[in-house]
Amino acid sequence: MNTKEIKRLLKNSDEDNIDFDEPHVGLRCEENNITQQKIIHILLRETDRLADVIEDRSQVYKLYFKLHYLRNLLDISQKNLFI
Repeated sequence: MNTKEIKRLLKNSDEDNIDFDEPHVGLRCEENNITQQKIIHILLRETDRLADVIEDRSQVYKLYFKLHYLRNLLDISQKNLFI
């Protein structure tokens, strides 16, 4: 999947399609001073921040979102937006 396809997938998704990989995401949220609600907001409402998509393994993608000109947020997404 490329950036355009992932953006389309995200735009057609809702909060019910998103599951978090705990405790990994909770720890990353603490490290980056960001809430899981903010991650959901970025995934669903700020898809223009998507900077890069890398396929990690079959149907598992690393999504890099631009948070600030110096920082990126890494999310791991699968077929059902499991993060």
